[in-house]
Amino acid sequence: MLVGRGPKLGGASDSNYLLACVRDDTIQLIDLRMSTIVRSFSHESFKVGCDWSRAAFGPGGRLLAVGAADGAAYVWNTNSGRLEAVLKDHS
Repeated sequence: MLVGRGPKLGGASDSNYLLACVRDDTIQLIDLRMSTIVRSFSHESFKVGCDWSRAAFGPGGRLLAVGAADGAAYVWNTNSGRLEAVLKDHS
């Protein structure tokens, strides 16, 4: 077993949804009640930065954010799947 090689997970405050930052450069939104992938998030310039990259929900669960290999933070709308922002040169 390779330690640190699986998807990195982040949960919603209501415990119904889970975010998985997957090595295929996607973020998966998983409904834990139904055990299904609700939506997949990706963008041509988004690359998972490292084995410990982790996605997180914003307040209210409407947005998700994750850091990428290029040092930027990517922000998606969880309802529409639309990439809302790419935040570069942040600290």
